[in-house]
Amino acid sequence: MGRRCYWSRPEVVCILNNLVNGMEFWIKVKKFYSYSDLREGDMKEIFTKKSGFIFILILLMSLTFSNGPRAFAQLPGGTVIPTDIPKYVIPLVIPPVMNDTKSKNRVQDKYEIAVRQFQQQILPGGIWNALNGRADAFAPTTVWSYGPSADPLPDASALGIAPGIAPAPNSQFNYPAYTIETQSKKRVNVRWINDLKENFGAGPNFLSHLLPIDQTLHWANPPQDCMHGNPRTDCMGMNPNPYTGPVPIVTHVHGAHVDPHSDGFPEAWWLPVLNAEDRALFATEGSLFDDFAGHPRGLNLGYADFSYRNDQPATTLWYHDHALGMTRSNVYAGPAGFWLVRGGEFDKADNVKTKFLKWDGILPGPAPERGDTVLELNAPGVMGAKDVRSRIREIPIVIQDRSFSNNGASLFYPDNRAFFEGLLPANLQIPLIPEEADPTANPQGVLSDISPIWNPEAFFNVMVVNGTSWPSLDVAPTLYRFRLLNGCNSRFLNLSLQIVSSPNPSLVGKELSFYQIGAEQGFLPKVVEVRTGFATPLPGNGSIQIRPIGFRPPIRNRPYSWLWPSGRMSWWTFGSCPPARSSA
Repeated sequence: MGRRCYWSRPEVVCILNNLVNGMEFWIKVKKFYSYSDLREGDMKEIFTKKSGFIFILILLMSLTFSNGPRAFAQLPGGTVIPTDIPKYVIPLVIPPVMNDTKSKNRVQDKYEIAVRQFQQQILPGGIWNALNGRADAFAPTTVWSYGPSADPLPDASALGIAPGIAPAPNSQFNYPAYTIETQSKKRVNVRWINDLKENFGAGPNFLSHLLPIDQTLHWANPPQDCMHGNPRTDCMGMNPNPYTGPVPIVTHVHGAHVDPHSDGFPEAWWLPVLNAEDRALFATEGSLFDDFAGHPRGLNLGYADFSYRNDQPATTLWYHDHALGMTRSNVYAGPAGFWLVRGGEFDKADNVKTKFLKWDGILPGPAPERGDTVLELNAPGVMGAKDVRSRIREIPIVIQDRSFSNNGASLFYPDNRAFFEGLLPANLQIPLIPEEADPTANPQGVLSDISPIWNPEAFFNVMVVNGTSWPSLDVAPTLYRFRLLNGCNSRFLNLSLQIVSSPNPSLVGKELSFYQIGAEQGFLPKVVEVRTGFATPLPGNGSIQIRPIGFRPPIRNRPYSWLWPSGRMSWWTFGSCPPARSSA
């Protein structure tokens, strides 16, 4: 890799593309108002000199990377203490592009993608020791994620670690899942397979959920144990105990233009293939189960065939599980990945040559391509892998908060309502389903409506980026495009980029601007500058200056850029606050 961004003067830093489902940003220090304001000669001079300030590319977030140890020490959850986890010792993983089934049909892509259980080295240790020479001893974490159904169990034992642990060169199963690259107006057909069974999907018995699942919510309810009405799926249950049956899944491509049969409605879930005994105990599909092939309910195929039109402009989407009343838990366990749409009307050079810039309209690249391996992108030289990583300039990044137990071997998720209230379970003095709401003053016997396990929201104490805790990225002195996704269940992310080291002490702590060039459904018509604390202070984060391309005076009527949990983003004007949201 190159140096950690050395520049001869503070006019230009990396151009970053920050996408939250397509939300893109550029970054500068000063004197740089638009892409076309840069002169090619100036850039060559700036990028080739070795003297100047040092910029380490670290995304700083409220309660995350910035001042992390002091903030995280206050957050309960799990037995792994976040301040015991070494930070910035794992390289940022660049997600590879998933291979398709190599269909000969040139007008559409085809995939067969399964969800399976395996282990991954999220915390320092294992495969990362082989790369950084450290001796960290955190265990690999049991997770779920997507991968091609033909791929085997991850195995990096050639690097001296136990088999069955991702990331591994022999398998595309990884958390987060590999990126699905698509072309605008080119149909994509996917068979989504629920392989949450023993022995990496090959065993006869189903796997229970990794996390506590509350059956008193309005949820998928395969046991058909409804609190109200006749037995059926997709209803509020009566059992206050955690669900231990087979796991419902249904995949949803967030933001895609798609027909109803392939949307991935929460009630369109299905179970893995069950044996005859288990099929007698559980409904195998949800009430709205459907697919492109028209398969009826009740077959227990263990899969659904979805077809995506992709008739939309270039944008960044993501695919994830969407099962009713379980989305928060299923996605927390791992199944999610980027779905990139390229090409179309706007994803091309504009052919308008500016006075100063010959390459006007071309965004930083290259990006990972289908065929680039996980070692080539993340561990060049290991096992003879060629160096692809050093030339990559476009990187998708998903940010998630997680907590861990058992030295990192398992994900932590609260299993009682008392956790949300900040109490020990024995000290929670409120009735829970199925108890009466108030036995002493309730002659009608009305039941409580407070679920015993579900937490309205939950915040976790380790920031995981592209499947590893607090990674770092060495960057070259050139332009970069990042695509950022907030994959947290409840946490809003307020991102900033700051100079953390420089020969000039006055530059340390200075914030660099983001330049937004796209949103969830494609490119913006004008570039937007985003930087916190610039104008009128507001509670918590201050305001954000926004300046369209070519317009010098600041516009101060949009003070906040909220990165919504689970991939959502919204803008708010002065004096506004985002509405209350629950994690369901």
